[in-house]
Amino acid sequence: MLISFVVSNFRSIKDMQEFSLLTSKIGQKEGFLNRNFMFCDGEKEPLGKLSGFYGANASGKSNFIKALNFMKHLVLTSHRNLKSKDLPYEPYVLDEEHMNTPSEFEVTFLNNSTKYIYGFSLNKERVIEEWAYFYPSGRKSLLFLREIGEDSQYNYHFGSLLKGQKSVIVQTTNKESLFLSKASDIEECPDHLKSIFSWFSDTLRILSMDIDPFTYAVEMWKTKEDCHKFILKLLSLADTGVKGVEIEERSVLDQIPELPFAKIQKLFQLCKEEFELDPNTDLNDKVTIVKAFHDFRKNNGLIESKAFQFTEESAGTKRFFGFSAILLDIISNERVIFIDEIESSMHPLLVVRFLESFLDLSQEKLCQLIFTTHNTHLLNSDVLLRDQIWFVEKDKEMASHIYSLLEYTPRKGEYLEKWYLLGKYGAIPFLQNFEDIEDHDSFYGECLDVES
Repeated sequence: MLISFVVSNFRSIKDMQEFSLLTSKIGQKEGFLNRNFMFCDGEKEPLGKLSGFYGANASGKSNFIKALNFMKHLVLTSHRNLKSKDLPYEPYVLDEEHMNTPSEFEVTFLNNSTKYIYGFSLNKERVIEEWAYFYPSGRKSLLFLREIGEDSQYNYHFGSLLKGQKSVIVQTTNKESLFLSKASDIEECPDHLKSIFSWFSDTLRILSMDIDPFTYAVEMWKTKEDCHKFILKLLSLADTGVKGVEIEERSVLDQIPELPFAKIQKLFQLCKEEFELDPNTDLNDKVTIVKAFHDFRKNNGLIESKAFQFTEESAGTKRFFGFSAILLDIISNERVIFIDEIESSMHPLLVVRFLESFLDLSQEKLCQLIFTTHNTHLLNSDVLLRDQIWFVEKDKEMASHIYSLLEYTPRKGEYLEKWYLLGKYGAIPFLQNFEDIEDHDSFYGECLDVES
């Protein structure tokens, strides 16, 4: 379970910004049957299971998720970094000072009933600092601290409870790599470091960046037969009309009759476009064919099942098919998942139903769903508590700021959607009025490159 995430100097995020999932007293009083939050071992305050971010286009909502994805990527891959290779440093670039200031990332989370804090700072050339703490018996205790000394070499400090081959890890960790990442690469990785690493690798999921929902659902369908009934049930509840799904792998050449090679190439190109295949697919590869079945009414009144290519289904149906599998995965494996623009291609009511399904099915489960959205309908639903609504807004320097709705002390029952759209909470676009353009004909003529 994620407790908080802190980031500074990353893309549009200039100064330190913090997002917290600790449930306030307001949220605890407001929670419907406690489905929106969960009490965890050792934590005085319950953790929220759901949070939504609102903000104008280009406000920095996606950059906040990208920051966490950047952190995850570095943890999982930096042990492979070679010496003298620049790190993927992405600072705030509209301020000269920050272009040369380290970016910093820190997460606080629960894994295996233990609370951890892990973070690091870096620039283009090296990791500047890296640290990890945990809370045995409720008290903060050091696991390790890595920092640069006066001689520009790293100094390591280890807590007494961190067991394992620490010296071996130190010797193989270069300035472009994270100590945690290197530790995960050895067989006898210390248990607490293994637990931190597994949270990033197994628990944390970020949609649209490291997972495509439709592709994920296809792979789950092929490998886990017990998911079929669940996914089809959700597709039915969502009024998609899909009654069945069939997935099979076929050889590309098996789909093409014996023809001259030039004609085969042309047909193959048409197949790639028709079935939305990877452009790099080769004639010798196997391709996955996904079919959706709908009820077909015959002239005699009988109904039979008719197959269609899933590529013919709407974008919303394909996305919800993916979300159905993702929902099952979150609940079954107790994951923390971030979804950017959750409402993309889906009706507002369908988004509400999806989130309600998550809350209902995840009771007593250690899982969380955090998303960005422009769907203001959710503000007046029972899905989000007041302390689970967050905003992202850019200031005059185009730097993103993250803040909670609670900063505006909204009353219980306040019409949040109305006041948000009227600008009471900020985080909306400030649009120019086209009527203010003095010479309309000249303006449009210049834009369209025609004479006025």
